[in-house]
Amino acid sequence: MADAATEFTYTTELTGAQQTDETRYVATHHLEDNFPGGTVDLRYRFTLRGDLIECLVIEP
Repeated sequence: MADAATEFTYTTELTGAQQTDETRYVATHHLEDNFPGGTVDLRYRFTLRGDLIECLVIEP
């Protein structure tokens, strides 16, 4: 697992972004290349507190 960052390459494209309430956002990215499965869409759900990210969840 320690070598995963250098073992695989990928491209990413922002495919969607929305604000769900005053402090919560969701950004969707499409990744593809030479990792197992070849493609995945990931959702980055985050909550802001001021100018900082208070919470971040990344999931398919």
